[in-house]
Amino acid sequence: MNMKFSSGHIIYLMFILLAVLYVTTGSWVYPMQGDDFAFCAALRDNGFAATVWNMYLTWTLRTGEVFNFLLLYGDKTLFNILNPLIQLFLVWSLFLFGFRKFPDWKNSGDCRVFAFLLAVSCFCAARPRDTVYWMTGAMVYSFGCALWFTFWGVINLPRPAEKKRRCFNGVCLFLLGTAAACAIENAMAAGLLLLLWHCIRAYRRKEFPPVGNIVGLSGYLTGAVVSATAPGRWARAANEGALSGIAEKLSTVFEVAVFWGGSAWFVLLLLFAAGVVLFIRDRNKFKEELPVCGGLLALSILADAAFVAGGVTPAVRAYLFSSLLIALAAARMLESISGKNLKDAIAGLAVFYALILMATAVPDFLAIREDSRNREDMISRSSDRSLTVPAHRTVRRSFLQYIWIEDHTEDPSNPFNQGAAKFYRLDSIRIKNAPETGAFCFKYRS
Repeated sequence: MNMKFSSGHIIYLMFILLAVLYVTTGSWVYPMQGDDFAFCAALRDNGFAATVWNMYLTWTLRTGEVFNFLLLYGDKTLFNILNPLIQLFLVWSLFLFGFRKFPDWKNSGDCRVFAFLLAVSCFCAARPRDTVYWMTGAMVYSFGCALWFTFWGVINLPRPAEKKRRCFNGVCLFLLGTAAACAIENAMAAGLLLLLWHCIRAYRRKEFPPVGNIVGLSGYLTGAVVSATAPGRWARAANEGALSGIAEKLSTVFEVAVFWGGSAWFVLLLLFAAGVVLFIRDRNKFKEELPVCGGLLALSILADAAFVAGGVTPAVRAYLFSSLLIALAAARMLESISGKNLKDAIAGLAVFYALILMATAVPDFLAIREDSRNREDMISRSSDRSLTVPAHRTVRRSFLQYIWIEDHTEDPSNPFNQGAAKFYRLDSIRIKNAPETGAFCFKYRS
């Protein structure tokens, strides 16, 4: 291994380490917010089983939420410890799914891809504030995506890797498939398309899949049925107006398309850059890679078409799954380019942008930490049952802002305020003098 190779290898490993340390620190700094308070209070008052059952009957119960309830027994402490591992798990699962192998840390190319995917998933795609630092969001979306990509990564392992697949025995694959299908709604829809593709391919090739795969796919189908028939899912759909007519559903196409592009704008730029370079350098490799990358891009679009079918435009965090599929297409195009310097240049764009976001977000993290401590101190010292607390200063200011907080509101009857009041055992809580949030080119339904 020559010195030049070692230097590049070390740089990517150093970025991975820095990103993990940053996410770890940010997890400890970022406070509980929104649903965290309500879920924590429900667990304390009703217990784990009753809370899960109530979510199943009245709201959307996803795999990540079940694990989130377990972690909430330690408030946010357990999550702070495990979150960097969850984010690494997500990137590992992306690598497995996209390249049909496990990452080799001795291979500089694998380290480059891992660093690239880590930069995208934790800093450059969808809304990291929700999917990395907000406890409920991270467990539902990051952990949920990790389960989905792990399951389909194992299912798609090539035949020579059969021995590696055996560590996931039939029971494990069945349970993993069930958990993956119940993880995220639009990911479940994408998985059903992959399941159909596997069946068609096996029929056309007259090839009998491994027994473990059949068991795992049966688990996925079981999870899809359980998720689709949950009473709470239909109750929530009715509550959010998702059971609307065709005209109303079609009216969401533009919004969903804007959110799809807005969530993955930087990843789409990276995909375009890698695709153009590969096309110029080696058109044969470009043609070889095009079907796979085109399939990933199509799967990303079709996954978000599930939102149109549901008649809703969800929050930006829900587009993490589709953004990560685009990131995988970019990573595959990137690694097909001949010439290490060109690969490093494009991967370096993702790393450099991630570093910029890290640096610029430090003052916001510090302000959030200070405001949280002051508020907690005020609540602990006050004997009032109805509290008005100072607002957080760090709100959304710009489209490219990395970190901010969605605070309580000035209305004590707001559901988020009510959840926080239950958590603190208060009659009510509200904020005063809420800072204005900047105007954006589009709004979203939370």
